[in-house]
Amino acid sequence: MQKKTFHLLILLLFLLITTFLSNGCLDSPPLIPERDNPWDPQNPNPPRAPDQFRVFPRSETTISFSWRDRSGNEAGFRIFETINDETGIHIAAEVSSDVQQLELSNRPRKSTLSYSIESFNANGESYLSPPISLKTFEAPPMPPLSFEAIAETDSIIHLSWEDDSEIEDYIEIEQSLGDPTAFHLIVTTPADCTSWKIRSLNPEAIYFYRIRTGNNYGKSIYAESSGIRPGG
Repeated sequence: MQKKTFHLLILLLFLLITTFLSNGCLDSPPLIPERDNPWDPQNPNPPRAPDQFRVFPRSETTISFSWRDRSGNEAGFRIFETINDETGIHIAAEVSSDVQQLELSNRPRKSTLSYSIESFNANGESYLSPPISLKTFEAPPMPPLSFEAIAETDSIIHLSWEDDSEIEDYIEIEQSLGDPTAFHLIVTTPADCTSWKIRSLNPEAIYFYRIRTGNNYGKSIYAESSGIRPGG
C-alpha cells in the first residue's frame, strides 16, 4: 500500500513539472513571435519611433538633424517643422529608411523653429517625438558672397565682397603668402564692411586671401579668392 502511494506521488509530481514547463512557469522568457519583432522587415505593425533626435543650427539658414533608427520595418522618416509658434505644422522633409542624418538649408532667418520626427510604413506611423526648438538668430552667420581680390597697384590688393548675413558681429580677413593652405589672420573688420585694402605688398609675390563672418555663436565657412600678384 505504501509503495502504491509513493508511485502515485511520483506520477503527480511528474505531471505537475510537465505542466509548469509547457506553460513557461519556470521563469523561462516567452518566445517573441517573429511577426512581432520590431527589427523584422516583414513585421505588419507600424514602426517604432526613432530616438536620440538632435537638432543643431549650422548657420542662420541651415539646420542639421540626426537620429537613431529603432525599427527594421519602416519605409522612412518624416521631419515636421513649425515656424515662429504658428498653429500649422508641416512636413519639412521626408527621407528613406537608410537615412539617419540630414541638413536643411534656406530656413527663414531670425525665426524660432520647432522640429519633431516620426517613422512610418504602409501600415501607419510611430508616435511623433517631442518638439525641439531653436532660434536661427542664435546661430553662426552666413559667409560673404562674391569675394574677390584685385591688384589695385603693384603694392596694394583690393578685397571686396557682398554681405549675406543679418547676424554677424565681425569679419575676419586671412592672408597667405605663396601657399594656399598656410593662412594667418591679418585684420578683423566691423560687420557692415564690404571691402578692404591690403597695402605694402611685394609686387613679385603671390598672395591668397580668405574671409569669414562670426558672432557669439560661431563662425561661418570661408569665402576664398584665387592667388594674385600685386604687380600683375
